Amino acid sequence: MLSKRSHLTVECLKLYARKASTYVGRGTPCLGIRRETINAWERRAPLAPGHVKKLTKKGIKVLIQPSNRRAFPIQDYISAGATVQEDLSPAQLIISVKQVPIEQLIPNKTYAFFSHTIKAQQDNMDMLDVILHRVNPCLHLIFTIKFLSENSSY
Repeated sequence: MLSKRSHLTVECLKLYARKASTYVGRGTPCLGIRRETINAWERRAPLAPGHVKKLTKKGIKVLIQPSNRRAFPIQDYISAGATVQEDLSPAQLIISVKQVPIEQLIPNKTYAFFSHTIKAQQDNMDMLDVILHRVNPCLHLIFTIKFLSENSSY
């Protein structure tokens, strides 16, 4: 059974895959998967190799940065059709679990990650400013996700 986060990731990918079938940009649609760099212990991955396989079967190129900490071995992503490389600049959409450090944001890209900005956390406000066009008008954040419970105050 998928967790709420995994379910949301799958729904986002379904939308991306549908959009890719009517893609009007230049070249092949391309998705980049970032290496998680915020926390040294982070093992989560925004996509499992099975998700990558579904995307590559639809003609979407998937680039993935190498990582020896990710929960899935890099060979599983390669077997699913992903290309391992540091440079994610060919990707139109770059995804990760955690937020991206400002200095690692690539201009003219769209990002999808948990930005942790819903409560205006001070640590992430500079990154949000950059993405919200105050510094770079060509960066985009698809969504920030917040899970609420009945006891949530926010």
